[in-house]
Amino acid sequence: MRPPLWAWCTILWAALGAGPAGADWGGSGAAGGDFPEAFPSPSPRAHLSHAALPAGGAGTLLVLLDIAPDFHIQINDFLEVRAAGDGPVALGPWSATRLTRWHEEAVLKDRTGLKVPVTVAADAAPGEVDIELIVGYQGCAEEPVFACFPPDEAQARVRLEILPAGGAPRIADAELFRAHGIEIAAAGEDPEPGADAGGLTGRLEGALAGGSALAFLLVFAGGILTSFTPCVYPMIPITISFIGGRARNRAHGFVLSLFFVLGIAVMYSALGLVAASTG
Repeated sequence: MRPPLWAWCTILWAALGAGPAGADWGGSGAAGGDFPEAFPSPSPRAHLSHAALPAGGAGTLLVLLDIAPDFHIQINDFLEVRAAGDGPVALGPWSATRLTRWHEEAVLKDRTGLKVPVTVAADAAPGEVDIELIVGYQGCAEEPVFACFPPDEAQARVRLEILPAGGAPRIADAELFRAHGIEIAAAGEDPEPGADAGGLTGRLEGALAGGSALAFLLVFAGGILTSFTPCVYPMIPITISFIGGRARNRAHGFVLSLFFVLGIAVMYSALGLVAASTG
């Protein structure tokens, strides 16, 4: 005879009671065989490449993370570094100083860092400011079983002296940044070849994050320049012959060309939105 539904519910309830809910949630970690109660805080510590930056200047923020053994942080939309509230500094998108492969997946493990481009607002008032940071993340346990915790946040703080526009920036701790593969150029010097130092990419990302119209124009011009890559050249005679062969007159050819361009623009814009939304 088939057991009644209430019997199955009782068995399931007993199994859950003897499982994680009935376990010792004191969090002895993998060593004790118990599942931890919470993800250990990575204790983020923030460092700026420069102790002083002029209004409109750019630098690099380094957020160091200490991740406990047998744990890692996922690379997903919950991983972020943002300023708490409005302020004179804009933060760009982060990039990891070191990634680790865990089961064919890139994650953050052990001691690692997040590099974030920083741009000071052009109209920022001179003086010292404390920048409150929020580091969002989602941590996972690897032992005794793999499981991920709900997203969490931690706070960090860093101090910056804002100089009048045109002032000479002062480097804070070049050795610390160099230990994480980031070269910081002194005022008036170019970074070493291959060095990051927030370079052109970092400055452009910071300018975009700050809403710079010039940065958007530069990106737009870069997109136009990609139209002159060699892979585009074979498509030119094909496109001209197709539209020219179907056009009844110049006006009709113009309409066909217009819809051809609009179709490409809409398609790639949609693909770009999907790619940006999904990471």
